[in-house]
Amino acid sequence: MKRLLPCWLLLLACLPAGAGAQTADDPRMIVDIIADPEKGPDLKQLHADIRHAAGLALAKLWQRLLPEQAQKNLPANTPEIRFMQRALPTAEGVRIRFDTRRVFDFLESHQIPYIAEQPVWNLVIDMRNADAREMSQSAMLLMDFAREQAADRGFAIDGSGDSLIMQWRWLDSRQVSLSVRGTSAAGE
Repeated sequence: MKRLLPCWLLLLACLPAGAGAQTADDPRMIVDIIADPEKGPDLKQLHADIRHAAGLALAKLWQRLLPEQAQKNLPANTPEIRFMQRALPTAEGVRIRFDTRRVFDFLESHQIPYIAEQPVWNLVIDMRNADAREMSQSAMLLMDFAREQAADRGFAIDGSGDSLIMQWRWLDSRQVSLSVRGTSAAGE
């Protein structure tokens, strides 16, 4: 046992610094596919055809991980099952969990740029009417919408993230002034 300990320590020291980050749980790797009989497969179809559900989930995963330009570099006919770690039927559809290491290894081997860490925003919304009065209820509704979109789009909203300030001001009944600024280095 004492002989193996130095070998393990040496092995851990040789690992690249980013290797641990890619194996950590990344919430973007979990994609919920919700049944929608009007636009897509219903609940029975999703539960019966996991490969199809994984294909729908993989498309969402690429949108979360890849800048728009990089999505064009994806090879055609990439098998979705290759990246899937687990599929769990839910009451609303199917929850697909992708294997983080397989996904990032694939992207690196094909030299496709990706967003390595989940973007985290400290979102502040300031809405004012034409009389410059605060519209706090509307701002709360917009913040709720942003939180709903966060999980689906692959970002998180947290007070510790880079600031993203959105100021919305009605100039009159038809015109609005919108100002967005922040401290993030992210381009998209």
